[in-house]
Amino acid sequence: MENTNSNQEFNRAQNEMNQAGTHAKHSVESYSQGAKDYITEMRNRNEEPTREGFFERAKESAQDAWEDTKHAAADAWDKTKDWATDAWDKTKDAAHDAKNQMKDTAHDVRNETQDKAHDLKNAAKDTAHDIRNNSNDTGL
Repeated sequence: MENTNSNQEFNRAQNEMNQAGTHAKHSVESYSQGAKDYITEMRNRNEEPTREGFFERAKESAQDAWEDTKHAAADAWDKTKDWATDAWDKTKDAAHDAKNQMKDTAHDVRNETQDKAHDLKNAAKDTAHDIRNNSNDTGL
């Protein structure tokens, strides 16, 4: 379930970055429209439109766009970093669990082997004891 949420967050952040890129593509068109609007506005005020004036307005607009892009990029970074960190932590936990399981299995096998060896040793002693008793009973 957590992996699904992480993937959804990653996809959402990626979509935000794609939208920022689409916004940048449309900015040329919007600058052209912005230039027309600026020229019209200046003439309506009976002022001379200047390149510097338009650049100042474009600079303000670009700053706003940069802030939007920076926010989307930061969000994408945070979500991706969190996702990657979670994945790394889960991998380390799984490796640690597997290591412990292997140790436990090896310990269990060693104990079972020792128990069987002990049982065989006792069975051999019992057999030897039985053989001695049988020999004493038969007079050998």
